[in-house]
Amino acid sequence: ILFDSGENYSFISHKFGGRLALPLDKLYNALVVEVASGKLIPISDCIKNIIIDMNENKFHKELLPIELNGFEIVLGMDWLNVNDAKILCKKKMVRVNPPRKESFVVYGDKHRVNSGIISLMKARK
Repeated sequence: ILFDSGENYSFISHKFGGRLALPLDKLYNALVVEVASGKLIPISDCIKNIIIDMNENKFHKELLPIELNGFEIVLGMDWLNVNDAKILCKKKMVRVNPPRKESFVVYGDKHRVNSGIISLMKARK
């Protein structure tokens, strides 16, 4: 999972989403996502009710399928805001404060080298 404060929405890779064997639903309003290369990618589908388990905390989330290189799920501002998450870059951790649940911390993978491509995507209607 990548936490990305530069994203308005949350995404799932086509490959990983396909392995979950969940149905695709149509978005009420289609989106166009601009990736780092400047290419515009239309998104009109979503996968609903994906359960994301972090530190034994389960979150139900709607994710947008897109081609992701190196990540299976990207949680953007929609998820970060609802869960009052704070990205602490220097400590390589995310402090999550979900409503009506106990706070917890997710630690980053110190061995991974990020490509920087994901954080440069921007979603717009």
